[in-house]
This record gives sequence, structure tokens and C-alpha cells, in this order.
Amino acid sequence: MSGKSSGELAGSWAGIGECLAAVRRMVGAHVGSQQAAVDLVQEACAQMLARPDRDRIRNPAAYLYRAAVNIAYNASARRRREIAVMETLAVHGHQSCEERDPARIHADRLRLRRVAQAIDALPPRCHQVFVLYRFQGLDQGAIAARLGISRNMVEKHVIRAMQACREALDEAS
Repeated sequence: MSGKSSGELAGSWAGIGECLAAVRRMVGAHVGSQQAAVDLVQEACAQMLARPDRDRIRNPAAYLYRAAVNIAYNASARRRREIAVMETLAVHGHQSCEERDPARIHADRLRLRRVAQAIDALPPRCHQVFVLYRFQGLDQGAIAARLGISRNMVEKHVIRAMQACREALDEAS
């Protein structure tokens, strides 16, 4: 247990309703939208209440603030990836007929297959780091923290994977 008596824990949870407005204001200032803050704090509350160890949270207001900001960062990263994909699709949607030639499509699929095979052939940790970095959009610091390795090691794995992809593309050309 956390060393707090049940009376102390009940006291810290009793004030949660009072601090929600303050947390919403702080998160709203952080993300630039009070409406978004309402949704983010609600999601953070749901996550906090779903935790089996929620009685061990010493400062619920700080937990909610940090969780809501983390949710905002993740949503922002997801939106950036979605925008990049949409922009790519928009650019490729206006390609000339010659670029949609069946022979070109076949060649592009072969290149893609080679790159996928190169990624699959990476050592397990290198593969894991690369997928987190390129496909899930995590930054190197977050990957290092999640996997318990140094940022330097994450960078080396990413470089190794990118090199393998480049080599696969060179072979396909």
C-alpha cells in the first residue's frame, strides 16, 4: 500500500470534483482550446478510474493534468500522421496516366515487397524500434523510455533499419 491511511486517501479523492475545473483550465491553456480540454480531462478521468491501483495515486489533480496532456500529445501526433498520409494521397491522386501504368504499378509493388522483406529481416529489437518510430510515430525519447534502452541505441536501430530499406530499394531498381 502507499502508506496513507484510508481517511487520508478518502480526503485526497474527496476534492477531485473541485479540482477538475482547475485541471481543465490548465489543460486548456496548454492545448489552446477549452473545448478540447473538456474531452481530454474526461478521457484522463476515465483512464484514471479504470486503473486497478488508482488508490495509490497521491495527487489526482497532477495525474489528471499529466494524463490529459499526454493524451493531447498522442492525438496531435496521430493528426500529423493522418495529415501527412492525406497530403500524400492528394498528391498521388493527381498523377498522370503514365504513372498508373500496370507495369509501373507492378514495379512499385515489387519495390514495396522488397522493403517489407528488409524490415521483416531486421533483428527483433531493431524491427521493434523501427516500427515504433516510422509506423506508430513515436519519438526516439519515448521509444527509449518504453523499451528501457538509451536514445543513442534507438538512433542506431533507426539508422540500421533505414539503411536496410535503402539497400532494398537500390536492389529493386
